[in-house]
Amino acid sequence: MAQALNTLGTANGQPLVGPVVISEIHYSPVGVDVEYLELTNISDRTVNLWDDSTGGNPENTWQISGIGFSFPPLTPLDGGARVLVVNGDPAAFRLQYGVPESVVVVGPFGTGLALSNQGERITLQRPDTPDLTNVAFIDVDSVRYDDNTPWPDADGNGLALSRRDNAMFGSDATNWRAAEPRFGAMEAAGEGEGEGEGEGEGEGEGEGEGEGEGEGEGEGEGEGEGEGEGEGEGEGEGETPPGCAMNRSDLLKGISERLADLFLLGVTLTVLMGYAGFVRKD
Repeated sequence: MAQALNTLGTANGQPLVGPVVISEIHYSPVGVDVEYLELTNISDRTVNLWDDSTGGNPENTWQISGIGFSFPPLTPLDGGARVLVVNGDPAAFRLQYGVPESVVVVGPFGTGLALSNQGERITLQRPDTPDLTNVAFIDVDSVRYDDNTPWPDADGNGLALSRRDNAMFGSDATNWRAAEPRFGAMEAAGEGEGEGEGEGEGEGEGEGEGEGEGEGEGEGEGEGEGEGEGEGEGEGEGETPPGCAMNRSDLLKGISERLADLFLLGVTLTVLMGYAGFVRKD
């Protein structure tokens, strides 16, 4: 593997990751499900999965060792895009799992080859400049997965290995988790970073409700789409919606009237008590 930095004469640096990485491995499906690999372009530029060097031969394409697969000529992968390499017919796979049109689907694996249920090394490679006799390949990303700990359990239970951080080293077991296979869909809301966003929304709604109910202002139930407390409080200071008891000016007016009534009552009681005392003296 290439290194992220040149460390000649010192300890080896971290492996260079990308621009295309293996992001999901569904190696042990159940029932009629199909094995597949998901690759992701983690860069912001298009990567051509063939020898696009000056004078290069487009027939010299990227390949995946371990499953005997070579990409079709002239297959581009846009920045941030994904491609599924399936062990079956690509069109049937797309139809069966409803794969979005934005996701490229290619396959099948090499004849008689499959992902090992016991684990193996899968390596994505690109062609180097060929010499007169052959084409050398350079490793772009490599994953040595396993069905034993410390690797997550995705063997025969319908789960797939999903890479936690595409920018981190692929053969580190802690960088993977067992999850429902995506089949080309984006990660479901609530998983990974989505959990943090969900918590923020909940807090925002709570604050909105408190302001709205406590002060008689705000948008009633605090509809804040809630990204933290600030937005919830802000929404809680709006106008009172129709149907609420009264606004602030009406409330102050009512309090003033009540105080006036109490004052008159106090005066009346004082007069009556004085009169009663005068009668008793007589």
